Amino acid sequence: MRAIGKKEARRMFGRLKERFGRKKQPTASYNRIEEYNRCRSNIMRVHHLVIVASGEEREVGLEDAVISSAAIDGLCDRIMDCPDWFSKTAVAIDYIANFHPFVEGNKRTALQIAIRLLRNGGYELDDDDETYLFIRNVASGMYDREEVEDWLRCNTHISSL
Repeated sequence: MRAIGKKEARRMFGRLKERFGRKKQPTASYNRIEEYNRCRSNIMRVHHLVIVASGEEREVGLEDAVISSAAIDGLCDRIMDCPDWFSKTAVAIDYIANFHPFVEGNKRTALQIAIRLLRNGGYELDDDDETYLFIRNVASGMYDREEVEDWLRCNTHISSL
């Protein structure tokens, strides 16, 4: 392989610029790290509110108790990689209900995060007994992630807000 001089290198670079042009970098209002941090703080806030709202004595002091911080990190990564709100919600429900990243309130947290995610996408999920029974069934292993997503698509409606 032969070495090239400065003039030849500039000429080759000029031809490449002519051929391919200058590509603009995509702009975003925030980067992935900010989105990740926002996801993590929202999940922790929802869990805190779920535990505080329950008012059960055995849960006093467990408002911020996490079994595995890495589990929350993995959940945020998976949510951010999903293409639509139903798949994001299905991942969140399946992950929280089955992997139990919190000491207490995993099913309740999964339900409230599902309601929040779908609301962000413009959909409504009823906070009723049927929905909570479904979350319990997911936690007991009766449904996989694809079935959860199908159930969500069938049991949500467009938000009227």
